[in-house]
Amino acid sequence: MPNLNKLKISQKQSVNISDRIAFSPRVTNAKIRVICGPMFSGKTKTLINVISEYTKSGKTVVVFKPKLDDRYAEEAIVSHDKDEAEAYSVERPSKF
Repeated sequence: MPNLNKLKISQKQSVNISDRIAFSPRVTNAKIRVICGPMFSGKTKTLINVISEYTKSGKTVVVFKPKLDDRYAEEAIVSHDKDEAEAYSVERPSKF
């Protein structure tokens, strides 16, 4: 178990991971971006902003959300201040 007293919290806005993983033999330029943080830290707002930036630049963005999360909408992710982005509701993810 790590010594929790020696752990430092990074203030970086973004972390790049150099490992490349092929998601599909047909798609070579796909990316997964992970946004994490504590409650009310702006994760959903950040995600909605990233989606908006990518779509404005002409990139295809596909957003998935758990079907259990139907707090504000069933087919969208919604921030606490009601900004939203369309999303596919997934009940049970499966491997293709």
